[in-house]
Amino acid sequence: MGRRLAGRWASTVASCLLLGSLSAYASEAAPIQVIDDSGKTVSIPQEPQRIADAWYAHHVLLMTLGAGSRIVSTVNHPRSQPWMFKVLPSLNDATSIEGTTFNVEALLGSGSIWFSPR
Repeated sequence: MGRRLAGRWASTVASCLLLGSLSAYASEAAPIQVIDDSGKTVSIPQEPQRIADAWYAHHVLLMTLGAGSRIVSTVNHPRSQPWMFKVLPSLNDATSIEGTTFNVEALLGSGSIWFSPR
């Protein structure tokens, strides 16, 4: 009886894992709907590939989540956050700005990009 119960339990766990992974895959494909500061509904991809972030602390979160290499514009600089550029060398390729104001036209001209609010 113990073997039969263990077999059913293993089958149930495997089914739950399979269903969970399928639902996670389905949710990745649909864009996220958000309301911007002007009240308009905007669609953004589930996983933006290019991120411009005007708040230094977001970079640490993006790095922790494995999305740091997607940062294409940053307010961080090697002189102020040297550890960040050592941990994530791709930041050296990102456009660094002074302050928190991006040249939006230049960034949009370089391709699809997602802006992170501060």
